[in-house]
Amino acid sequence: MTRLGYQIPNFTYPNTPEAGIFDSVVA
Repeated sequence: MTRLGYQIPNFTYPNTPEAGIFDSVVA
């Protein structure tokens, strides 16, 4: 499911920076 986060980071976290996206996906 981590791949989904990398493929659609802007759709899931539009206001979150890339660093925050990776942290959220990992968590």
